[in-house]
Order: sequence, then C-alpha cells, then structure tokens
Amino acid sequence: MRIAAHYDSVPAGQGAADDGIGVAVALEIAYQLKGKKLARPVLVVLTDAEEAGLVGAAAFAAHDPLAKRVGAVVNMEARGTTGGVNMFQTSSPNARDVATVGGSPLPFANRSRPIFTN
Repeated sequence: MRIAAHYDSVPAGQGAADDGIGVAVALEIAYQLKGKKLARPVLVVLTDAEEAGLVGAAAFAAHDPLAKRVGAVVNMEARGTTGGVNMFQTSSPNARDVATVGGSPLPFANRSRPIFTN
C-alpha cells in the first residue's frame, strides 16, 4: 500500500489546506506503524509539483522500482478547510473503501478513472 500526499501549494491556497494536512497525516501514519508487524508493507511517498500536473507522483510511478509493487494507493488531498470526509476519486474494486467512508458523519464520494494503473 502506498500512502501519498504532496507538499507544494498554490499562491491562492493556504499550504495547510492544500496539502500540508495530508503530509502531516501521512507522517503520523508512518509514526504509528513504525515497528509494527504488518501483513503487507506500507510505503509513504511525499511528492512535489502536484499543482504543476502531478509531476512528482508521475516521476515516482515511472522511475521508482517500488512503484511496481504497489497494490493500493491512499492519496490524501485537502479539498477545503471544513466539512466531512470526501472520497473524491476511487476505482474498482472499491466496495470496502466506499463502505468505510460511508460510515463517516458527513460522507461524500464519487467514482472516476484511476490516474495510475499497474
């Protein structure tokens, strides 16, 4: 599994809202998993140039040998500073993921094509 977030922002957006909070959550996940026995490895990837067209994520997918071993990606992205959980992109199979989001206080989700395929 890959946990991903980006650390660049746009001039009109606050860094914490896009996507500093995702970076903080990814680092906290890494901290909480450190030293634990996991059934599968978890890779944390923090990218740059997301706002310029997913350049960092595309470079990881194209050039890092670990990218070929990724079976699932959780990409944390901030979509504003208020509201509930928003799953704004997902791919199939996704029933378990959608059910998890559906259990949140203010769930919202939509389906789109995946950016990267393996």
